[in-house]
Amino acid sequence: MGIRLKTLGYQCWHNPGGKMEAEEEPVQTVSREVEEECGLKIPPENWTLVGETDDIFPEQSFHTFHFVALYQGDKQPEVKEPEKCASWQWMTFAELLDQSPEKIFLPLWNIMQDKMAWQQVVKHNPYYKNIIIFT
Repeated sequence: MGIRLKTLGYQCWHNPGGKMEAEEEPVQTVSREVEEECGLKIPPENWTLVGETDDIFPEQSFHTFHFVALYQGDKQPEVKEPEKCASWQWMTFAELLDQSPEKIFLPLWNIMQDKMAWQQVVKHNPYYKNIIIFT
């Protein structure tokens, strides 16, 4: 999880995310964005789609794909885009649930409300290591 520095969701917990490039499938975007933002290499075949949300902000809206993957490496995530994220850290699902809702970025909060999706997250990994893709 990271501390967001962009205006939208400033100082909220968030996970890596970004926009799809031309001719890119959502799962390819996931792998690319995680590597660009955190320096972690997780191949597309390791990701599972757990849900989609429509996230409406006063300034703009997103349709968000939520993926989860089990990261089996020992590398720690690193801040590759310091203008967007203050820090990254591994966080358990229980630790994430302990955060106040106003400190969780809206797309992440919205998928957290989907109990079926979160059962998949917890089933795949006791640590919350997923990604949001804004399309």
